Amino acid sequence: MRFKGLNNVAVTPRTTESQLNIITDLENYTIDIFNTSGQVVKSYKAMSLDQTISIETLISGLYYIKINGGSENQTLKIIKI
Repeated sequence: MRFKGLNNVAVTPRTTESQLNIITDLENYTIDIFNTSGQVVKSYKAMSLDQTISIETLISGLYYIKINGGSENQTLKIIKI
């Protein structure tokens, strides 16, 4: 199965030191990564289809990644180790 969760979006791996793979068929979306205090710590604009993003500069901990695709949105937990 290519997609997990809602809205045809998969994020792998959920625990990582450096990179996240965004697998989707969305053609125009943005990504926001939030810390546990709700502050945006990283943003990516004008993304399309499958992408790999770096989270190397973030400190270790729990984060939330929100994929905004117009009417399709999904928020997932990720862990930076």
